[in-house]
Amino acid sequence: ILLATYLKRDAAQPRDNPWFLQNWARYSSRHPGCVENDMHLLPLNRTAWHALGRRVGAVGLSVFRAYSKGSVTLASADARDAPRIEFNLLDDARDFERLVSGTRFLLELLDSEAVAARRNEVILPPKSIVARISRPGAVNRIAAKLITAVLDRAPLRRRLLAPHRVDTKRLLADDAALRAFVRANAQVQYHVCGTCRMGSADDPETVVDPAGRVHGVGGLRVADASIFPTVPRANTHVS
Repeated sequence: ILLATYLKRDAAQPRDNPWFLQNWARYSSRHPGCVENDMHLLPLNRTAWHALGRRVGAVGLSVFRAYSKGSVTLASADARDAPRIEFNLLDDARDFERLVSGTRFLLELLDSEAVAARRNEVILPPKSIVARISRPGAVNRIAAKLITAVLDRAPLRRRLLAPHRVDTKRLLADDAALRAFVRANAQVQYHVCGTCRMGSADDPETVVDPAGRVHGVGGLRVADASIFPTVPRANTHVS
């Protein structure tokens, strides 16, 4: 879950500060049946290289030790056909319940007096706009400055961000609405692993043996995150 907000001017990060991963917290949910250090909290008060990114803050919440299991299957015998991928993100109740409780914490944090005084509306980031201006360049630099100038005008900002606004108080007061919100807005954190199951050759669902050798293919091994036998409690690039 990722929530963003257009920050007030006094909450903007100084230009000379490193803008990514200044703060990063891993904590334990204490949810029954879950291991320690299974959750991840990432607050940012700068989210991109441009002027708009310096005024947009965000806070993300992730389930680091997931128990839900997805699948990758061949769509057909034709290798040119894309495989069928099912993430099943919240298939295990432990993942869903932890994400709900974590999102509740995010909302409480954003609604706290200290944080609310430094922010404007809480929103779900509009992905199309974020993607459109993410690439560095003169055109996107100008576009980001223009958007920032518009969003600094409160009436225009409230109108433009209305379709993306998150009603923190309503979600905190209505558990059913919070649960529906999590179901609708949970997303992959792009640190996918464990897609090639490790096991014995007589198991039709396995791809490699414990040494990474691909079943039925001589001289071929897999040596990347796809053969992780368990999901790590960290982003895969630092595991």
